[in-house]
Amino acid sequence: MDQKRLDLQKSLMVCPSMLIYLTFMALPIALTVYYGFTNWNGVAPSWQFVGLKNYLRAFTDKQFLYSVRFTLVFSIVITLLSNALGLLFAVLVNGKQRSMNFFRSMIFIPLLISPIAAGFVWKALFSYSGIINQFLERWFGLEAIMFLGKPDMAKLILILFTLWQNIGFCMVIYLAGLQTIPPDFFDAAAIDGANPWQRFKSIIFPYLAPSTTSAVLVMFTSAMREYPRPLVLTAGGPVGQTETLAFRIFKVGFDANQLGYGSAMAAWVLLLTSLLSIAISRLLRRREEFLK
Repeated sequence: MDQKRLDLQKSLMVCPSMLIYLTFMALPIALTVYYGFTNWNGVAPSWQFVGLKNYLRAFTDKQFLYSVRFTLVFSIVITLLSNALGLLFAVLVNGKQRSMNFFRSMIFIPLLISPIAAGFVWKALFSYSGIINQFLERWFGLEAIMFLGKPDMAKLILILFTLWQNIGFCMVIYLAGLQTIPPDFFDAAAIDGANPWQRFKSIIFPYLAPSTTSAVLVMFTSAMREYPRPLVLTAGGPVGQTETLAFRIFKVGFDANQLGYGSAMAAWVLLLTSLLSIAISRLLRRREEFLK
């Protein structure tokens, strides 16, 4: 078989996956950028081009700018805590005892629950007439607390809810990474009299660099596009204080029928997330160089 025919066969094998990518990834992104230059309301059969009006409007939209700040802080907190706690649990349950399988399952199960379904459960717990307030009133005589009605408390509960579901993912990533570390390293450390912290600092943490890169990027990008949890738990409230970028874009584009402006905001978010993800990836991959 000549080289040209072989290259043609390889190209044909790639075509289906490329078609799927272009249809469901590249085309929607291109259309989002395109609609950002229009005043389309998402319903009308025609629309007008408005140039950069929508893209510039985002810089003067106070609620959008607040959503940017809130989402960035939310993403950083979720990324750091999810990875820190996921790594901690991975180290703790990284044993061959049968009981470890039980603890691994308990930590991982929340990830398998739909965020929508879990959100209704958390709302039932923390709403003004929810289970926790009923418990506090019945057993301690305390007045009901507006957990989801106070901005700071609503943000805290949203973060705890997200962490509860995300820690299991990070734990699995780090558990897989721990399995790749040669046991000889730990044997040598034991002979040298290294304590648990020294083993973690000198062996576990450095050799988990690839796992850290993967877990951090997945957590950060998923947090930047967080939508279902604030939708169900707080509906963006109180007073828009828990509106993430994805929630804000959906609210403007579909609830307010300003799809053109919503598309422009989505394009800015895509650009921001891409740039931050590239920067984080390059920074973290420097730690992997010693493994090569």
